[in-house]
Amino acid sequence: MNGESLVLSDVTKSYDTAGRRRMVLHGIDLAVRPGEIVVLLGANGSGKSTTLKIASGMIPPSSGEIRIGDTPIGGLKGEMRRQSRMALGMVFQSPRLVGRRAVLSNVLCGTLGRHQDLASMAGILPRSERGLAMDCLEQVGLADLAAQRASTLSGGQAQRVAIARALAQRPAVILADEPVASLDPDAAEEVMVLLRRVAREQNLAILCVLHQIDLARRHATRLAGLKAGRLAFDLPPADVTDEALADLYARETMREAA
Repeated sequence: MNGESLVLSDVTKSYDTAGRRRMVLHGIDLAVRPGEIVVLLGANGSGKSTTLKIASGMIPPSSGEIRIGDTPIGGLKGEMRRQSRMALGMVFQSPRLVGRRAVLSNVLCGTLGRHQDLASMAGILPRSERGLAMDCLEQVGLADLAAQRASTLSGGQAQRVAIARALAQRPAVILADEPVASLDPDAAEEVMVLLRRVAREQNLAILCVLHQIDLARRHATRLAGLKAGRLAFDLPPADVTDEALADLYARETMREAA
C-alpha cells in the first residue's frame, strides 16, 4: 500500500463528563502525503495524542473521517479491518520489544498480521518472512545484530528495531508517538534522520508527535501546530515563525486532554 496519503477530514472528538460535553478536537483537517513527515507540535493538552490515536484507530472520532488513500478506515470489520491495521505502522515512545527474543524475531512480529494460520495465531513466527525482516534491519542499519537478544540493545538501537518492525508490515503510513522522547540527543537525531530517509525511500506518509522543536524544524516536511484542539498552522518549517511557536506554547488554561 506504499504511496497512499493519510487524510483526516473535519475530525472532532468530544467526551461527555458529568452530563457536560467536553470538546477535545475541533474540525481537524490534515493530510500527510507519501514521502512526507508531518510533525504535530503543541503544549500538553493541545490534542496531539488524541489526534494520533484517532488516526491509528485506537479511538473513534466523534465526527469526521480518516482515510488511507481513498479508503475510509473507520467502522471496518473482518478482512478489511485487518488490512487497514497492516497499512498503519506504529512507533511508540517505548520500543516495546520482547527482550528475551532475538532482534530478527522482534522484526518478524511485524509480519504476523499477514498470516492467519494456526501457527501464527500461536505466536510462531513465519519463516517465509525472514528475508523481508532482514531487509528491514538492513534499512535501519542493524542487520549485524539480527541474532542478538533485544534486551542488550541501547535505547537508540531498540527504537531503530521498532522502526524495522513497523516497516515489516509493509505499511502505507507510519504513526510515531514521541519516538525520541527517551533518547539522548545523538540517538534522537539518528532516529529522526532514519524516519526522514524511510519516508522518502519507501514513499511512506509519516505523522509524528514531537516535543523537540529543533528536531521538528530540521526533519519535518511540514509542522502542524495544535492549540486547544484546533489546528493553528500547517506549514513548511521555514514558514513557521518563532512568534507562531511561542503563541502555540503560551500558557493558558486548557481543558482538552493530550
